[in-house]
Amino acid sequence: MSNLRTAVEQELGRVRQFLVVPHRVPPRAVIPPVTCRPARHVRSAFVEQQDRVAQERRATQLARFRLVKRLQAAGHSAQGIMRETGIGRCYVTKWLRLDDLPERHRMEPRVGMPEFYREYLMRRWAEGCESVRVLMAEIQTLGYVGCYGGLARLLAPWRLHGPTAGHPQSGGTPVASIFTRHVSPQIAAALLGQPRARLTERQAQTVDALKAHCPGFTTMRRLMLSFRTILRVGKVGTLRRWMVRAHATQIGALQRFVRKLRQDLRAVEGAVRERWSNGPVEGHINRLKMLRRQMYGRAGVELLRARVLPLPHAVGQ
Repeated sequence: MSNLRTAVEQELGRVRQFLVVPHRVPPRAVIPPVTCRPARHVRSAFVEQQDRVAQERRATQLARFRLVKRLQAAGHSAQGIMRETGIGRCYVTKWLRLDDLPERHRMEPRVGMPEFYREYLMRRWAEGCESVRVLMAEIQTLGYVGCYGGLARLLAPWRLHGPTAGHPQSGGTPVASIFTRHVSPQIAAALLGQPRARLTERQAQTVDALKAHCPGFTTMRRLMLSFRTILRVGKVGTLRRWMVRAHATQIGALQRFVRKLRQDLRAVEGAVRERWSNGPVEGHINRLKMLRRQMYGRAGVELLRARVLPLPHAVGQ
């Protein structure tokens, strides 16, 4: 079951963009009428420091890039450039293939980042709401789980440069995506293996939404629940039919899982056929490893036996 969960988690990570749960906008998120105020053009010390730090970092990186390109033009190899400059291999090998230093890549916005709500914040800013606390209260109703400081850092340059400051990319997060909740592949994989009777109301709603939006989620859930049932009360023939169905889904993670099952098929069939389990043995092995770690691996067999096995007089009692 652990291996199957890992397999479906990998598949869900591949379709991460579909792991979204639309939710109703709370009444508090309705935008009240606001009186627009004239924009303030006071350049704060924080904004100046942030601009200065960004410019210094860019200038340093550009100087290193130009040094690498000069050495390349002089006929130096990548190994020679690394030895002479001390710049890492990943930078040197990448810069040798480029003509210009690219802009720094930006992380894809997530729910916990104020950048995820940029479109909403820009709309509210244009309507005259420039209070960080008010805006934070509003986006918290939309799912924001970040801190006040993160939102303040995003909005600080806007007071001078406007809402497009520090955001060279065209477009942004669609307003419609604000009213969705993103689910991590780990949580989605955990929900896959839980029967509906063991789900809370919120978890059941999440499962229904993922069935509607995530491709393959329904198929993986059906197979995962049936595999769980097979391990508990199933038969060998049912297991083999399950493997055929799982391989026929054309889901790469499930096909790899089936191949691993076939490599150790006798043991898997034994787990289905027999009522015995090696769980207690694995538990004792973990206990022995814990004891050895407690003694920093310096304990001999006699001391380990004394800590694991009961004393002779205790057995008599």
